[in-house]
Amino acid sequence: MQVTVWHYAEANLVENSIKKGPKWCSMVNTIIPKVDPPIDYVSVSVGGDSLRDFNPTNNLHLTLDYARSRMKPKAGLPEPRTFMGEFYFPLK
Repeated sequence: MQVTVWHYAEANLVENSIKKGPKWCSMVNTIIPKVDPPIDYVSVSVGGDSLRDFNPTNNLHLTLDYARSRMKPKAGLPEPRTFMGEFYFPLK
């Protein structure tokens, strides 16, 4: 029997990383691009501005695409290498 084990990292505040640019210090901007060997997958925490629209599909794709763009390539892994692992909604 063969078992494959992958690892992933959780990235929070990806929306802020997009708005403030790649020089803003965050998991997706600062850490993920520098991990060697590259991270297998990135779980994105989604909430706040990304979910405010009636149909947030574009924002969600933008968030996943941005996180994916910050990852180093890694051969042999099923794509896409980003997924939404957590949703949050502010209580008011």
